[in-house]
Amino acid sequence: MREQEPEQARVETPVVQLDVIPATQSNADEHPKVNVVAKWTLLLSKMVILAFTSVGLWSYYDSPGLLYPFLETHYNLTALQLGKSYSLYCFPNLFMPVAVGVLVDKGPFGFDLRFAIILTTFLIGLASVIQAASSGVVEVFLFARFVLGLGGESLLSSQFRAAAMIFRSNELGMATGVLFVVGQIAACCLFNISPTIAENTSLTVVFIVTAIVAVLAFGDGIVVALLFKSKLKRPSAETVTSSRQSNSNTFSIKSILLSTAKGSLRYLRKFPLRYWLLLFSISVPLGIVVSLMVFSTDLAVDKWEVEPVLAARYSSVMVIVPLVLGVPVGYLLDRFGHRLTAILTGCFLQLGALCILAFSETHSSVAYVLVAFALIGITYTLWPITLGACIPLCLPESVGAVGMGVCYQLPQ
Repeated sequence: MREQEPEQARVETPVVQLDVIPATQSNADEHPKVNVVAKWTLLLSKMVILAFTSVGLWSYYDSPGLLYPFLETHYNLTALQLGKSYSLYCFPNLFMPVAVGVLVDKGPFGFDLRFAIILTTFLIGLASVIQAASSGVVEVFLFARFVLGLGGESLLSSQFRAAAMIFRSNELGMATGVLFVVGQIAACCLFNISPTIAENTSLTVVFIVTAIVAVLAFGDGIVVALLFKSKLKRPSAETVTSSRQSNSNTFSIKSILLSTAKGSLRYLRKFPLRYWLLLFSISVPLGIVVSLMVFSTDLAVDKWEVEPVLAARYSSVMVIVPLVLGVPVGYLLDRFGHRLTAILTGCFLQLGALCILAFSETHSSVAYVLVAFALIGITYTLWPITLGACIPLCLPESVGAVGMGVCYQLPQ
């Protein structure tokens, strides 16, 4: 009975107030004074290493919408099939992020964040290789999008959960900003380089480059699992007991699925009301922003009659803005708090962007396009970073991975 008290105390630890969390209220242990430059260099290096695991996803996800004029020629891809490619990505994410989160929190068969990161980066790398080998066959291209969906949002939720375990509470905003910025670097390269490569060489070359990046990200996932082994594994008594009980059962797919389903329902009951309010206030509008980003190039071509390559460069504004603002926004959230203010600011900016897109005329100045895309980019910076900085603070550790999984499942 006494052995269970420390674990119970850890799970029932009260959560932190979300709106204002100054750095002086962190739960970090006191460390001896070290050189500030060396400290920040080490901290940023850890953040970048963790962030690089997602560059394969970021350099692949938006490629159908961005390269649609070239896909139309290469695959004879129709607009309906373009929409289907995103639907095939979203379908596995209706259940995969939560399923992976349950496995991470419960730890059957020793499953933890290390294995989640390796598995999801492997699936993304596999999808990119399948796409590179599609040889103009649209069915293979669509299948690759499905495989990408198996790992995509599950990787992001695992990545942000890992950040919450590796970094302190007063470093979460900064860590989330770095994760986001590194991903946007990959997306920015996709928006600015891929159309030029496809125009001057072929679409296959773009796919091969994407596959190389995704394989490198898979290698980085292995490095993360080894480098942060002590922080990502689950040494608690609860996990050890769960693993032993799981190992004593039959290793059947049915038992795993039943365990995952029951675990999902049990964990979801533990989530406080503030979690659901935060989730719906950000994730649902964020889904609208992502949809606009997906079809931004096609929108610029059809409504404002912009050339495809130039439209792709205009669309890159939406990833350049997060690239510039990501780390400063994360630092400000850590330093001053006011996370609710960031959420409301994103809502007003999104409304402004939608009004510009809806009411601007067909032959309007290109400035309208750039302003609307810039506002979407600011919104796309504020919401994910605020979400990543808040969720670990309003959930007990025992359901942290599931909580992040639901965040990435809901917009799908």
